[in-house]
Amino acid sequence: MIEKKIRVRKEVVRCDICKQPKVFWYLSDFSYGQRLVYFDNNINLALINLLEDEIFLEYADMVKNVLKEYNISCSSDDTNTFIDKSFGAACDTMYGKSVDFSVGQKRCLHCGSTKFEKNMIEPESIIVTELPVVAHEKWKMLDYGQKERIILDELKKVMSVK
Repeated sequence: MIEKKIRVRKEVVRCDICKQPKVFWYLSDFSYGQRLVYFDNNINLALINLLEDEIFLEYADMVKNVLKEYNISCSSDDTNTFIDKSFGAACDTMYGKSVDFSVGQKRCLHCGSTKFEKNMIEPESIIVTELPVVAHEKWKMLDYGQKERIILDELKKVMSVK
């Protein structure tokens, strides 16, 4: 697994409900195309550069083709949201755990709340850390039909597709 050193901004706030600390991680505004994604039950982070990831482009094109082929009506916004949330299906596991593009970091790991206090409990900091980079070796070994089946399975999770 490839890891990359990256600078991230760290903010720590308290959950409004259970008062446990929650760390929020942010990439620089100049990290265009890069994104932090979660794995291991939304505890650990990985890195992906969607502008340089050829599998993301392939996956997006395949989703659009599958929607067209199966006459599934979907707005452009809904299609893009689906692609964004389901793309983890085309990603290798990280240390045996699935990558999850569907969740953000705005959930307390202790109580599940999405409400946090406004004030930080630690000073904001910039740190350099090593993060695993999302890979797609398993996806690359699949044929078109297998990839299409995965996309259809993902579509079944969000809409009534046979």
